[in-house]
Amino acid sequence: MKGIFRGFLIICLIAFLAAPVLGDEPTSKQLEKQMDKLMKQVKDMDAAMKAQKDEIEALQKKIREIKGMEATPAAAAQDVKVTSKYNIKLYGKIKFDSIYDTNNMGKDEFITYIPRSADGRDKTTFNVRDTRFGVAIDGPSLNGWTARGRFESDFYGTDSSSNGQLRIRLAYIDLEKGGTLFRVGQDWNQIASLNPNTIDFAIMGYNGNLWNRVPQVTVHQDLGGGFKGLVTAYRYRWSDDDNAQIHMPWIGAKLAYSAPFMGSQQKAYIALGAAVRDGEAAGNDVTPYLTALELKVPFPFVEISGEAYMGQGLGGEYFNKGGTFNADGNAILTRGAWIQASANPIKIVQINLGYGLNDPKNADVRSDFYQKSQYTFGNIQVKLMQDITAGVEVAHVQTDWATGDQHGTRYQGSIWYNW
Repeated sequence: MKGIFRGFLIICLIAFLAAPVLGDEPTSKQLEKQMDKLMKQVKDMDAAMKAQKDEIEALQKKIREIKGMEATPAAAAQDVKVTSKYNIKLYGKIKFDSIYDTNNMGKDEFITYIPRSADGRDKTTFNVRDTRFGVAIDGPSLNGWTARGRFESDFYGTDSSSNGQLRIRLAYIDLEKGGTLFRVGQDWNQIASLNPNTIDFAIMGYNGNLWNRVPQVTVHQDLGGGFKGLVTAYRYRWSDDDNAQIHMPWIGAKLAYSAPFMGSQQKAYIALGAAVRDGEAAGNDVTPYLTALELKVPFPFVEISGEAYMGQGLGGEYFNKGGTFNADGNAILTRGAWIQASANPIKIVQINLGYGLNDPKNADVRSDFYQKSQYTFGNIQVKLMQDITAGVEVAHVQTDWATGDQHGTRYQGSIWYNW
């Protein structure tokens, strides 16, 4: 642009110098005025060119900044990470159940036993309350002891009018050193600890499987040679004792043995456990107790597992609330068992068949509770893709009351995503 300006200036000077030849000769004052005017125009054009230069440099700087931002877009889209001074792992499950019942199966979302008042009406239920969330935490170490913690919840809270209330499933602290493990908090019941592989949430409760998750203090010890032992103290709240208020918690112990079986990578497992407590119910001295045998045997093409038990005064700690004490305050004696066969015909398919029964002593329950409840089930579970499984299940329940028998069948289809 400066070159254009200089050329324009030369043309103007030539025209100025040629003026005397082409016209009348100007005076000296006129020449001075023309010179001043021309110099002023030169200064104005210099100022305009400087302003344009500054504007161009500013635009070039802006372009460089924009190109720099485009070259590093990841800085503005980094993943948000959960942080802690300890290692933590988040996990959970999303589950959807579609349910069709031919009778009242105890609960809309899971099976207990057929109520005495069941009217035989069928119904359909959709359910997502078995969705879960958990956190596992690796804690500090001191003198060889390692601390860990776990919290897990689902949506089977007590408010049945909603789509599910958050509740605690697991909440415990571990201290471990060598073969010794101390666990304090809420965990699965350690006596009769195996469970059948049902799609139904209640895993055959009230029908031969004693289970629950209860606050406890438990010590596990590896005894070597495939043997493990434990001692445990556990109980629910004071108000959860049926027709009683017993001060003493359950005190239990278990001895287990596991070893490879028939060349399989899976181990056979057998355990014998027992628990006892003592107190009063309706003015009577009562001594609730439990003995339970657990077994799991992995044959080449099928795995057989199950439990058998006998005890009295078994209530909320064993998912058997209502079958603890009768109206006179006497402990109800009960026997029960479950057995299951599981097979994987192909890698992504599992088939489970099982049967269970809970058989209280009729003279103890009288008309206060059922006299027997039996459960037969079969399901097929198919892995659709990694961590996503779908399954269908048929479960038939027959519950015998002093006033007559009740029976019903549940047809359930479910899909769940373990993450």
